[in-house]
Amino acid sequence: MELTKKRCMSCEGGVPPLSKERVSELLKEIPVWSLNKGHLYREFRFKKFSETMRFLNSVAEVAVNGLSENDFILAAMIDKLLADNFLNPKTLNRI
Repeated sequence: MELTKKRCMSCEGGVPPLSKERVSELLKEIPVWSLNKGHLYREFRFKKFSETMRFLNSVAEVAVNGLSENDFILAAMIDKLLADNFLNPKTLNRI
């Protein structure tokens, strides 16, 4: 199932981190993201501070001890949010 169509599971502890193999599989679904010290990473650059704040205020921060499928679902949803609402070639430089 496409990651943007999935729902995050409750993260109240006890959810084991994903295996390295599963992380590799899921990274293929969010190709502009990478791993950095065991965390999902993507750099965003905005030309205007107001664009940055508008985007950040649209993203909820989720912390999990080790990568879970929720992290990949969130990354895919962030990409969709960006593409649907924030991509404007005149104001945004997407990396």
